[in-house]
Amino acid sequence: MKKTLGIMIVAAVALSACSLLQVEKTEEINLNSADIILDKIIFEEATAALDSSRCNEIITSDISKECIYVINAMVQKEKALETEDLSECESIELPRYKENCINALNTILQEHVAALEEQENIELSAKAFIEGDSSACDDISDESQRNTCLYNIFVNKAKNDQDESLCNEIEKEQLVNKCKEKFRKKDTSTYDETNKQLPPANL
Repeated sequence: MKKTLGIMIVAAVALSACSLLQVEKTEEINLNSADIILDKIIFEEATAALDSSRCNEIITSDISKECIYVINAMVQKEKALETEDLSECESIELPRYKENCINALNTILQEHVAALEEQENIELSAKAFIEGDSSACDDISDESQRNTCLYNIFVNKAKNDQDESLCNEIEKEQLVNKCKEKFRKKDTSTYDETNKQLPPANL
């Protein structure tokens, strides 16, 4: 009887010890989870403010390192876009952030090129109209603007020479008809050299 009682007591003590260990382990897991949640909050705040010093507050090593890498990448991207320097994108360590930076910068550079090209086309069209030189329209890269250039020149020539057949020199049939229609209406609108504007082709 005493032996059985002793075994029961030992078993109870062992069970109690296991329960305490389980409680401690659960508390440890809960604390770790709470730390990770806080680390992620700090991560979001740091990256939003581009403040890499906040990354030092993060105790989870992987999250802390990622925080620094991400902020550095974001800062380099901002600098790359501001200076339009592709080398800034190339120096970003995180592959996806590097690709994102390059794509964003290429978009900006393409917009600049397009704007310059459009301005150049406007100037070429204006020069061609003033000189009445339809061959100068061939230097315009944009097809729509090139057709408008030809349209305006031949409409003006047709009016000045009182010769509707000059409209046939325009390659695009739709514009030929518009030219003849404008000629018949005796439209007197001309190129405004002061404002560098051409009469609208209404394409």
